[in-house]
Amino acid sequence: MRRMETDMMEVFSETFAIGSDQVDRTRTMRPGALLTRMQEAALSHARALGLDSDRTLNRNLLWVVTRYYLEIGRLPRYEEVVTLETYPGTVRRVLFPRYFRMKDANGNVLMRASSVWVLIDGERRTMISPKQYGLEVYDGAAFGDELPYNMPAQPIPPTRSEEFTVPYSYLDLNGHMNNTKYFDLCIDLIADEVEGRALRSISAEFQNEIHYRETVSVSIGEQNGAYLFTGTTEKPCFRIGMQYEAPSDDGGEQ
Repeated sequence: MRRMETDMMEVFSETFAIGSDQVDRTRTMRPGALLTRMQEAALSHARALGLDSDRTLNRNLLWVVTRYYLEIGRLPRYEEVVTLETYPGTVRRVLFPRYFRMKDANGNVLMRASSVWVLIDGERRTMISPKQYGLEVYDGAAFGDELPYNMPAQPIPPTRSEEFTVPYSYLDLNGHMNNTKYFDLCIDLIADEVEGRALRSISAEFQNEIHYRETVSVSIGEQNGAYLFTGTTEKPCFRIGMQYEAPSDDGGEQ
């Protein structure tokens, strides 16, 4: 692995306005839209570092995210201009950490996040080392304020469960349910309970793929504003924790 040499290569940055397709009816950015933008920024940076589709996807080598941890000061609002930054961390054998920051127009940090990515063989669906395929992956920067990427979701006993069948529109180019759609699914299951309340953190672990027309049993637990979603088919598929501001005693926001 080779360490990146210039700031331009170390940190990928893009500035954009929050669009109407990225917000809910409160005009606040949806978690799924935030994760989508993070995913695309990570892939854009990988391409800029020489890991474009010809060297990966077109050889049936697939980038897959396995973990996310986000701490959120606030989610941006419709038409707000924000800057999203991302950079890779120190490679851990076949695990590739990547970090994110989102800032408002004044440079205030709205969100920080960590993630772990792996490269898999698309045929065997197993993790691989890039060296096996002649790929060079950069060791990244460290600024000292990175979030840990191994933060598990808070254990909360489930109180209910729902069945969900994966539609075609949830699939991505890797042939499975895209990771960002998991967050849309979770929000759909608790929307009436959390609308208008501030989301403070997300912890996600993706354990096994979910495919087209597969039915997933999603268990939901809640405790003082914290939610835990666990999805299973014949095997465990995901665990996602979302921490919201707890509702006040009179039913309003804190």
